[in-house]
Amino acid sequence: MGLYGSMLTYFSGQLRSFTYFNMTSKLNSGYTIDTSVPPLTYRGILQNSTSDIFDSNGNLAMNNNEFLWTEAVLQVGYFVKFGADTFRIIPSNDWAFEGGFTRYTVSRLIGDNGTPDTNNYTAGLGGTVL
Repeated sequence: MGLYGSMLTYFSGQLRSFTYFNMTSKLNSGYTIDTSVPPLTYRGILQNSTSDIFDSNGNLAMNNNEFLWTEAVLQVGYFVKFGADTFRIIPSNDWAFEGGFTRYTVSRLIGDNGTPDTNNYTAGLGGTVL
């Protein structure tokens, strides 16, 4: 996706709603929703950046991080949810601000919602419908 000046605003068809929230890790395993930060809904563009990268030995190392373009100010370490997919905002040495949108690097979480009736969730919003 090429972004020049304020052209990103012309791609409004790609803007999707996402939920922004925080979770804290449990003692043994899993996560629980951080109740001090209520989930918020924002709009943004999720950009896939999968590419073939080779390490120093010539082995293929996949970069499966994706980018989130949004006008909202987000915090590294928090989570975003697009539909059924949950991502964590991760630190990045590569920073971009174009057309009023900030690009965040996000990493897809692998896991499930655990057992909702015992509040033992492993990832995501634990079956909470937003």
